[in-house]
Amino acid sequence: MKNNPWRVATNHVCGEKHFQVYRFRRPGQTDHAGNREWRGGIFATKEEAQKFADVLNDAERS
Repeated sequence: MKNNPWRVATNHVCGEKHFQVYRFRRPGQTDHAGNREWRGGIFATKEEAQKFADVLNDAERS
């Protein structure tokens, strides 16, 4: 979605960084866990997560 792109979130778990891909369920409303839609599981690097987010965003533009 043009106005609701997939993004990368960073989560800190036991001293390690984990990355996930999300977008808002209800764009324009407050950002909180209940307003996020997640895809693809947990990624080890931000680059991997961003590549997946880019694929999802590109697919929605088509």
